Amino acid sequence: MAKSGELPGFAWCSGNIVSPWLGEDFGFKSRSVHFFKMNQKIKNIIKKSKLKILPSEFIIAKLRKSDNAKLINELSKIKNFYSITNENKEISLLISKKDWNKIKNNFKNYKTESFKIFYFDVNLSWDLTGFIANIAKLLAQNNISTGVISTYNKDYFLIKKSKLNKALKIIKTLKNNFNIPK
Repeated sequence: MAKSGELPGFAWCSGNIVSPWLGEDFGFKSRSVHFFKMNQKIKNIIKKSKLKILPSEFIIAKLRKSDNAKLINELSKIKNFYSITNENKEISLLISKKDWNKIKNNFKNYKTESFKIFYFDVNLSWDLTGFIANIAKLLAQNNISTGVISTYNKDYFLIKKSKLNKALKIIKTLKNNFNIPK
């Protein structure tokens, strides 16, 4: 979920980015994984929640605005996870590769990228600030680009398939090691 001070919708981070919404850079390196100071409330949520991976490979498709009606009709047949964002000049669709392959022939002039998705199996409060920023910063400091799709209760992190194992290792290391030096 986009929280006060965070970017709404897609929040892409790459490399060692320190932006105003991430705050001061407290990064340091430990066993080739960068860590930084993290709010105790966020640490507890990460430590207590289960890290889950959606089983499918996912596609983000950039579609034309003129495809909206056709897309809504096609999505009415899809029973699996998907997310749609209607912006000024485009429609972005996040959908499993399998479901995309069923409907893609109905569209022209589209662009796609593929991802795997992980999330923390916990309902997040809209009063919680910095959850996305902390995870995105941790991944960015380890050269893993991420996108985020937020729903009412959960934040879904999109990772390139080639970087998924590294991202999961970093998150699991974080979950198991909160004796982070100050």
